[in-house]
Amino acid sequence: MTLSARIFVVGLSLLLFLTVLRMARRRALGIEYSILWLVLTGFGVLAGLGVRQADALSRLIGIDYPPAFFFLICIVVLLSIVLHLTIRLSRLADAQRDLAQEIALLRAGASAPEEERDGEPDRR
Repeated sequence: MTLSARIFVVGLSLLLFLTVLRMARRRALGIEYSILWLVLTGFGVLAGLGVRQADALSRLIGIDYPPAFFFLICIVVLLSIVLHLTIRLSRLADAQRDLAQEIALLRAGASAPEEERDGEPDRR
């Protein structure tokens, strides 16, 4: 990787690092996601600085074109993030359904005549 490409990767990672810090300070990004993104930007800086080691590792595992190794790592990380967010979304959808059902039951109980709520039928 050329020196200009390395500077670009490190600069872009540092810019993303500062952006994540700013978003965390404004509470636009939750703490767990802030930590995740800060760690990822740290790896971006290391990737820009440790190109020779990454090239050697890529050749060691059989990847002849070292930039493809970086793309592979990025794809795996992004797929991991998508999987994590999908799990979180599924849990939130389940919680939303449970809350909607609970609200419906509470509203049905609140609108029933008082005698029916006490367990005795209304004899009017």
